[in-house]
Amino acid sequence: MKRLQVVLLAAVGCLCLSSGVAGQMGMNIFKKPNIADIFKPVVGNGAAYEMQGLEKDKGSTQMEMTVVGQELVDGQQGYWMEMGHVTGKTGGMMYMKMLVTKDFEYKKIVFQQPGQPSDGNAI
Repeated sequence: MKRLQVVLLAAVGCLCLSSGVAGQMGMNIFKKPNIADIFKPVVGNGAAYEMQGLEKDKGSTQMEMTVVGQELVDGQQGYWMEMGHVTGKTGGMMYMKMLVTKDFEYKKIVFQQPGQPSDGNAI
């Protein structure tokens, strides 16, 4: 009987404390961050990265990200972002171009595999 009282007391204590924590976090703790505040694309700007894997024997891979153009889409300004990374199988660079708006909503995506021509069809 004493064990049940301790468990119930602990449960009530946790419930009381959880309402105070929720008040500090706001109504929705899983709210998507506003990417528009930090996404300030400039056509022609980009970066190249070298990524290190967790396994030492695999080495590093390269990745590139560049804003390559802009286009008006659905009444909003959209930006073409090109991302490329070295594939593990062939060692060639695989490219992906995305047309995204300022709030990072994807409008079109185009993939190009290493050694394959780009057909220009967007998904």
